Amino acid sequence: MKKIMLLLLTCLFAFPILSVAQGQEHLKFMGIPLDGTITQFQAKLQAKGVNYDTQGSKVLSVGTRAFRGTFSGKKAFIYVYYNEKTKVVYRAKAVVHSTDEDIADNSYYYFVGMLKQKYDTADIETGTKDNHEALTLLVPNENENTYYKYLGRIDVYRTRDYPNYDIHIDYYDTLNTVNNDNRNMDDL
Repeated sequence: MKKIMLLLLTCLFAFPILSVAQGQEHLKFMGIPLDGTITQFQAKLQAKGVNYDTQGSKVLSVGTRAFRGTFSGKKAFIYVYYNEKTKVVYRAKAVVHSTDEDIADNSYYYFVGMLKQKYDTADIETGTKDNHEALTLLVPNENENTYYKYLGRIDVYRTRDYPNYDIHIDYYDTLNTVNNDNRNMDDL
């Protein structure tokens, strides 16, 4: 009888927790949720024709992998960030290079326009980075079963790395970024 009661209590408490955990949504990069392990995420990127960059990955810090591919119709370097202990992905970035400032400016406004159109309910913050316009979109979380107001944020900004002008489109998933930061604080 005690075993049956214990089983019923376990089911009673575990089911709501599991259903909320399974209901967590994540920000998507190239249509792929910023969740799961780096191996799973890499396989999904490669299924989209993105190639792993062995040499690029070697020079990056632990917890980052480099790729090359197409992002929104433009050739890009793609960087995926993950927690080195859990291997869970929390961030991804596309960087589009140009050797011409006018083309870089046009690319920046192209991405800003497309992102504003796709995330038309996002809260938008504008500012500057490296003396250029920068934009942050805070993507709202429509799931009411979660603590976080935003699924994540997307930063769009320009940098100059002579002779290149780079456009960065940087995606941060809220839940996994917080989890990553908390795990890193455990080391302190």
